[in-house]
Amino acid sequence: MEGLQPTWSINVRLRFATNAGGSDLTDVRTTTMADFTRYDLTIGDQTIPKLYKRRLILQVVHEAIKRDYSPESIEDATGLKYLWVSFDRELGRIQFIEAASKGMETQGKKFDGARYFTAEQELIVFHGRTYALTTQWGLGNVFDAVKKVVELIGASADIRYAPSSA
Repeated sequence: MEGLQPTWSINVRLRFATNAGGSDLTDVRTTTMADFTRYDLTIGDQTIPKLYKRRLILQVVHEAIKRDYSPESIEDATGLKYLWVSFDRELGRIQFIEAASKGMETQGKKFDGARYFTAEQELIVFHGRTYALTTQWGLGNVFDAVKKVVELIGASADIRYAPSSA
């Protein structure tokens, strides 16, 4: 796992803007770096091919939950906060999104379901509580989080990943 180098794709967009007076074009550059590398995850003798980073962490977290590690212990292990939206009951996808939307409404905000794994098979139910893991993962945090969750589970889990070959 260590030493893997991501593939980078760099897109540059040029925009021209005028100042308040309508003259003097100013060159404004926007650079976007996106990593579209896919990974093959192996847990024991099962391989899950061609996962994007966010799916990689989701699968590793699901494996930890399957081994009875709590979402709170996963959060503690990663050192990251705000990994979850959760409710103190078992909910399906639609009920979860409705509850999250109502909860955010009371705070004057809108729940953005695209920022969390909310499909039926993605939601995590642990001891009667339903959790949705964030989808907001990048090169700055995903590999460290995967490493720390794997360390939490232990070496006996035999979890490995590598960039997909094709």
